[in-house]
Amino acid sequence: MGRKVRYRVVFRPINPWGLAEAQRVVPFDASEGPDCGSRATFLATAGTSYDIGVDGNFFYPDPAVHLSGEGPIKLQLTATPPPAGDAFEAPGPWSYDQIAEWPDGTHRELHMAAEGSNFGATSQPGEPVHAGAGAGASVWYRWTPTESGPAGLLFHSNGQPHAVVAIYSGNSLAGLTPVASRVEPTALLIQFPAEAGREYRIAVDGLAAADGAPWMGNFFLNLIEQLPDRSSGSTARPTAPAPLPAPKLVRRKINAKARIATFRFRSGTPGAAFRCRLDKHPFKRCHSPYRVHGLAVGKHRLAVRVTAPGRAASAPAIVHFALPVSPPRR
Repeated sequence: MGRKVRYRVVFRPINPWGLAEAQRVVPFDASEGPDCGSRATFLATAGTSYDIGVDGNFFYPDPAVHLSGEGPIKLQLTATPPPAGDAFEAPGPWSYDQIAEWPDGTHRELHMAAEGSNFGATSQPGEPVHAGAGAGASVWYRWTPTESGPAGLLFHSNGQPHAVVAIYSGNSLAGLTPVASRVEPTALLIQFPAEAGREYRIAVDGLAAADGAPWMGNFFLNLIEQLPDRSSGSTARPTAPAPLPAPKLVRRKINAKARIATFRFRSGTPGAAFRCRLDKHPFKRCHSPYRVHGLAVGKHRLAVRVTAPGRAASAPAIVHFALPVSPPRR
């Protein structure tokens, strides 16, 4: 088994006046060897050159082995581009934006959705600590409603996310006003009143893990706003129509020899139609008289419902019957 050697890695931007005046970006101790590795992350600025210095730190107590932690090293530098919406000034896109409306206009909803990620996201100077718990890996979304109404935001993510969602009003980092927020918001609706013409900003951030690094992952946002009805201007949900009265079964006739059963039923609802279900078969459109052929010997069950346009179907009227064994011919 190989021996582990510890190194100190320092990232410094290069300047023409020498390393003495260079700014140290992220120093850390790296425990290196055949079976281990370490990682350091830092925010790189476009157009800036960086010097990576590697030195030993007298990890081995015996100077005869390694005086200052010398040994072979392997460095790998990976640049991760920021995700969409990382900057407040360039919020992420919504992938879905549509109004759902009942045919009579009595209930209307705005549905919006976004699929995003905060992998590689950062925190800008002046950005608030979201919900008092964000760890600085935030992405932003923007929404300006055209109509007022109660709204709700749902956050979804694969796995067990440790995320923060915060909703603000305002169009600048310095002028944000908190509206609503939630820590670890998966499957929990964040409700808030939406005002037409008011700009809202939605931030998705990660909580800090045990090592201090923020949670990062893929996520989905679903925003639903209840819009005013076109007729009354109300955002209240309409009450569901009462179901139709069940039909009345007025007659039945069983022909055991021919294995046929005939049923007659009626409904007092104008324009009513019927749907019938025999035993465990699915409901299908039917009319009175309803005749069933090829019945098997034994017990059966017939259910009949009433339907009408724009009305909820009735509870089924149920009749139980049996087809006896035909007596043998003499």
